[in-house]
Amino acid sequence: MESIRSALHHLQNRPAGVPGFLLRNALSALSTSVPHGVYDLSVDDLAAGRGLEAARRTAWRCLLVDGGGAVASAEQAGDARSGDASVTVGPFAEGMEKAIRVAEALPEVVAGTFELRFLRVSALHLAAVWLKSETSDVDVVIPLPPAPFGLEPLRPANAATLISILKQRATEKLTHRFHP
Repeated sequence: MESIRSALHHLQNRPAGVPGFLLRNALSALSTSVPHGVYDLSVDDLAAGRGLEAARRTAWRCLLVDGGGAVASAEQAGDARSGDASVTVGPFAEGMEKAIRVAEALPEVVAGTFELRFLRVSALHLAAVWLKSETSDVDVVIPLPPAPFGLEPLRPANAATLISILKQRATEKLTHRFHP
């Protein structure tokens, strides 16, 4: 994505805004992974019984990769051609790279056609790789570490199973929010 590359160029010209970890890497030497959509799902939707179909694309994201693997992620709000880009260093870049490797070894992924997505349920502290099937109704979701209670990081889950667990957590969260 040219806008991500542009954001990296601007960061390089403003070292005070660059995370310390990235300062040790030559920003211009980083490559970007294939961009993928970022989808956000709310606890209100989960508690109401809605699943992944309620997730809304809110941004585009890519991993920033050096010779040793993912070192950060870049995310651009809005569509792929406009919006502000931000660079984040943290466990989700490396976790996403690991989850993609797990996904690539799954028989259903090898045999099928999937769109790579990044799923967030911020209120439940969930970040996951979401493989949206283009040939069936069976999506695969792989929670990134650290995964919320009840989910095992980097363990592929059927979307229906994952939504069932998240619905319970969302209902608990909303109950505690309104009834202390």
